[in-house]
This record gives sequence, C-alpha cells and structure tokens, in this order.
Amino acid sequence: MGGLWRFEEAESVLTEALMKWPDHKQILAGLANLYRLQRKWEKSITTWKHLIHLEPDNRPAHIGLIGPLAEALQFDEAFDHYKSF
Repeated sequence: MGGLWRFEEAESVLTEALMKWPDHKQILAGLANLYRLQRKWEKSITTWKHLIHLEPDNRPAHIGLIGPLAEALQFDEAFDHYKSF
C-alpha cells in the first residue's frame, strides 16, 4: 500500500517513545487511537484509562475511551464516560 497502514511500525515507535516518557499525554493518545484503529480494544481502553488517570478532566480522553468500551461491549462504562462530559 505504499507506506499506508504501517500499524506495526507506528506501534513500535510509539511504544518505544512511551518507555522513555511513560506519562506523555500526546504519545498515550496517539497509541490509544492506533490500538483503536487496529481493533485492539483492551489495549486502547487501558491506554485511555492511563491517560485519564494522569489527567482526570481530559475531555478528549474520555471521549476517546467511549468507542473502544462500546466495541468491547462495556456499554455501562462507556455511558458513564459519556455522561461525565
């Protein structure tokens, strides 16, 4: 595909960056979104929750978490995050 959809490479780069800066909000958000695109729901959920733990009032993180929770059939928790904002 000529460089498109290089998920494994992107995941490797972001994971390596996260080892150096484990609480970097943009890296966490990027990795959570990448997991979502790959349909790795549990990894996406865990990453979004880590970001929310670091910054509880981060509205984009709560919104980002809703989709993977719903895909993982965790509707009650998804709705709780929806209601929180």
